[in-house]
Amino acid sequence: MASKLGTIISLFFFAMAIFIGADVLRLQFIHSALDAFSISIGEKIAIEGRITSEMESLADEKYGAELSQITPGSPMVGEFLEFALSVEYTPIIISREVMTITVTRMVLIGYMD
Repeated sequence: MASKLGTIISLFFFAMAIFIGADVLRLQFIHSALDAFSISIGEKIAIEGRITSEMESLADEKYGAELSQITPGSPMVGEFLEFALSVEYTPIIISREVMTITVTRMVLIGYMD
């Protein structure tokens, strides 16, 4: 009887470990996708000199991400513009609250022509 109870309890802990692993893998996948997208959007920002509504809609359509400018004002050519891509994620077991995954990058305006 104790052996069966021990097996049942160990299966419960095994299932919890699987769910934690799934959450960690999903977090890594989202972060990697945002990181890759931030490189391509950074090139566009460097060429355009600002964040356009096209870029914001592309981020929203492709990844469900919010593209926001951190640097105040409008940087001129040769200045840095810092931006962030954010996605909300509802984990399975890690947290009961919604988590925000954010990737922050900085580009030099006018560097890529």
